[in-house]
Amino acid sequence: MKHRKGKIVSEYAKMWPREVFDIKRGNKLLEEIKDLLSSPGVYVLYRDDHPYYVGKAETKLFNRIWQHANRPKDRYYNFWNFFSAFAVTKKQFIDEVEGVLIAAMP
Repeated sequence: MKHRKGKIVSEYAKMWPREVFDIKRGNKLLEEIKDLLSSPGVYVLYRDDHPYYVGKAETKLFNRIWQHANRPKDRYYNFWNFFSAFAVTKKQFIDEVEGVLIAAMP
């Protein structure tokens, strides 16, 4: 197998509380969170410390996770309180990273 140069996951946020999406607009912390989660990638929603759902965001991780946190009609709205997110540098690797995380779930 050919050695790949560069990183597949460029940045990550591990076990952040859902409440980061409750921060009001205009707050510097919110802008830093949005910047970190501005890439496409893969995320894990947790119920306490147990992985509950693995999903992917083809555009911005922030927007996709925000939807889970702030839309009461969202399928997973009531079932998670922490998340981890992994910014994937190249879109062709998103499905692979998602597959690895799904396979690692208990």
